[in-house]
Amino acid sequence: MRQEKNQKNNRGIALLLTIIVMMVLFILGAAYLGAITSETGIAVNHVNSLRAFYMADAGIARGIRYIIDNPDLSLLPWTLAEKLDDGSFSVSAVFDSDQGVIVITSTGSVRNASRILEIKIDITPWEYALFSDEDISAGGASGTVDGKVHANNLAELGGIAVTGQITQGGLGEGLVIMPLVDMEFYENLATDLIIGDYTIQTQYNNGIMYVKA
Repeated sequence: MRQEKNQKNNRGIALLLTIIVMMVLFILGAAYLGAITSETGIAVNHVNSLRAFYMADAGIARGIRYIIDNPDLSLLPWTLAEKLDDGSFSVSAVFDSDQGVIVITSTGSVRNASRILEIKIDITPWEYALFSDEDISAGGASGTVDGKVHANNLAELGGIAVTGQITQGGLGEGLVIMPLVDMEFYENLATDLIIGDYTIQTQYNNGIMYVKA
């Protein structure tokens, strides 16, 4: 009788131990599965964040290209948005008058991730009031040029007074490379278009004159 009772007690203990072991294994398995899921989520988020960064970078490049194609500061501020594959970017540009720079801000988005990039572009103005890639020949001219004058060869200014510095590449004072400018943009902007040579008889202050040689 006592032997049968001991056998029942042993079976009960064995069942309890089995349940405990199964519970421990279940908890370990759930923890392992949770860790795998968490690591996978972290990896996916990292990839999306990296792709969002590249989207934002593409927006910066798009913004710079737009400014090159549309150099008129009066067009600022503006905002552009484009969708690329399964992501997108939104880029905006404003002119910071305090610093004298254009601020481009781009936000790239891929699924639930987003990254923001910002750059500042310093546009250096053309510093010459009168410039020639070859000679400046104004032997019979008179008047005043307010600013710097440069000729990549020789400058003959005649009776013209110049308020700024005069430099000549032909005298070894260095060559100046004129920046690439959309001349058609300024031609269309001008209030007066002059074809060929033109002599200004009086002070010109009626708008923008464009001389097309």
